[in-house]
Amino acid sequence: MIRLTLMTAFIGILTWGWQASAAENPTRSKLNAAKAEYDKAMKDYKDEVGRWFDKEDESARKAAANVTERVKAIMAEKKDFEESGTLPKRAPSAFKDKPAKAITGLTKAYKTASDEFTRQKNDEEAMIVQKELAEFVKSNPEWRVKFPVGKYSCVYNTGVKASTELRADGTYIRVKLDNPTPSEGKFAFEKGTLIFRNNTNDPFEVWTIVGDEIRLKHWYPTNTYPAGPPTETGKAIRQSK
Repeated sequence: MIRLTLMTAFIGILTWGWQASAAENPTRSKLNAAKAEYDKAMKDYKDEVGRWFDKEDESARKAAANVTERVKAIMAEKKDFEESGTLPKRAPSAFKDKPAKAITGLTKAYKTASDEFTRQKNDEEAMIVQKELAEFVKSNPEWRVKFPVGKYSCVYNTGVKASTELRADGTYIRVKLDNPTPSEGKFAFEKGTLIFRNNTNDPFEVWTIVGDEIRLKHWYPTNTYPAGPPTETGKAIRQSK
């Protein structure tokens, strides 16, 4: 009984110490609050989209014709949203900026916390926050909201057609329809656009969202980017996951 009482007291002291430490660390407290805000924002967003899909399904089942086809299409769209986060083009425009805003907010909170810990000379905690940020960006990259993973049909003003597949790890594979040899590389998300680089890390193509369209600009040779005018322009349309 004495041993148990001492152990309970020891755990109580540790708990009190941890609570005191947490209370004395406003930087970590602010970051935890930002995480909770992000979780709530994403849950609210998914719930809101889920309710919209439910209304779409209900409306399709009351249609005068092609009921089965309409319901199947909505179910496929809902599954695509649940797996990749892709919204149908007809979805309310108010939905589209919410996840990106939440991701940007928490990313900024991580960076602020890292800077604050560094100013406090708490380098160990700053490194922990930087690692948390890297894991967050890897699992919740902002580019996926605007450019979901999957295959895209690309059509250029020169008549060239290609298929470009965006992969979850930030790489792509591109195949021109008149040349079956694939090319691969990486892309980066910068200021709301995707910048594609070839296997020698030279940038050659930029994707930008304009309204409901993905506009493309292509440079060849690559050393003309970005100062020179693009040699090709076009559009990309997502085909599948």
